[in-house]
Amino acid sequence: MARLTLLQSLETQLKTITPANGYNTAIGELVTYWDTYEHDYKGAASVTFRDVNTDYEWANTRQTNRLTVELEAIAFSTKSSKLELSCHLMDDIYQAVCVVPWWENVIAVRPLSDNKEMDAGGKQAVCVTLTVEIEYRD
Repeated sequence: MARLTLLQSLETQLKTITPANGYNTAIGELVTYWDTYEHDYKGAASVTFRDVNTDYEWANTRQTNRLTVELEAIAFSTKSSKLELSCHLMDDIYQAVCVVPWWENVIAVRPLSDNKEMDAGGKQAVCVTLTVEIEYRD
């Protein structure tokens, strides 16, 4: 049940990514779980999260879990603003998940990798992915 609670807490945290809360983008207005985007995606700016694998560790009869989560943000921009937007998207998901404490059972959030993709078919689609390891206790 801790995994479900962790993911629900993460979803709630991602929903805080709005300019009103000090972020650069409003991707928190559309948060989804395990969505994928086609290259011709035409929807609103959003952030998606996926729990992709878990490692378990036992120490002194207490279990510690390490959950790998992929976070993907997508938005449209103009040709001239895609650099700025891609950096804002990455910074927003990094700040919300890795910097801001968002659940009392989280021990640490470690960034593992990030990636940017651009699709210039018509509008400029900007997609960033941040993979993190969330260490938490049950």
